Amino acid sequence: MRWFASSSTDRVSERDALGPLLPPALLAALSGLDLVSAARRRRSSEGVHPALRHGREEEFFQHRPYVRGDDLRAVDWRASARTGHPLLKERHQPARRPLTLLLDTTLSMQFPEGRSKLRQAKVLAAALAFLALRRGDSVEILVLRGAGFERVARLRPAPRALHAISSVLEPLEASGESDVAVSLERTASSVSRHGLAVLLSDLYGDEGRLFRALSTLRRLTEVAVVHVLAAEEKELPAGGGTLRELEGGAVVSVDAGATRAHRVRVAQWRERLRGGTQASGGEFVDADSSEPAVDVLTRWLGRIP
Repeated sequence: MRWFASSSTDRVSERDALGPLLPPALLAALSGLDLVSAARRRRSSEGVHPALRHGREEEFFQHRPYVRGDDLRAVDWRASARTGHPLLKERHQPARRPLTLLLDTTLSMQFPEGRSKLRQAKVLAAALAFLALRRGDSVEILVLRGAGFERVARLRPAPRALHAISSVLEPLEASGESDVAVSLERTASSVSRHGLAVLLSDLYGDEGRLFRALSTLRRLTEVAVVHVLAAEEKELPAGGGTLRELEGGAVVSVDAGATRAHRVRVAQWRERLRGGTQASGGEFVDADSSEPAVDVLTRWLGRIP
């Protein structure tokens, strides 16, 4: 089965942006990243995409259109000339590893103004979806709304799917209140098996239930948790003042002593989240809301040698 349809209406130019979340500069930065790199470091003896069938490495599998970041040495120039757009030769058939993106869109994610946690989560989700689709894997996008995660898109590898990433994610806005742990418990059993599930959230909620939900999810698929926080949540303003709760809206007063105590509590909380996620079998990734998305991904996935 072909990876991409060959229709000229589905062509992707390497010079084009793939919507506001995937501008050319970000696409160029993603060229050296592979969504399976982190798992490869853990299982260096066997890639995450082992061949479905054995055969010589030079055995031809299929053509697929060139997308930004592909190795130009793999372009089949003769076939490209016949079709009018660049085609790559794939040498083996990789096993598919569906990606499930679980995106927290509750009210706390709209903080701070400007570069919000939700904005960072959407950019990271778009980049991960791009990497998966470029690899040839399907992508499901679920968002946290009200009582649980709701599926908003299912994308299969095709140039039109690459363009659909931003159109699905960009309009999402923060709304409502929900416990991410409770919602994940309800959703875990419906996530695609034998793939990768990535939760992008500030993780406000019941820690114990979160770790239990991650353990359940890990029995079905690989799991990564991207913890998105703002610098203003890690460090309160020096000298104290008043703060409004992110969900609920209550106003509380803080003094210098409370500021110092808050810093310690947040650091301890983050370490508990990291340790609990790893004990549940998942990967834990820190992501500041103002940090370039490619820096977060490079720290997690590492560059391809």
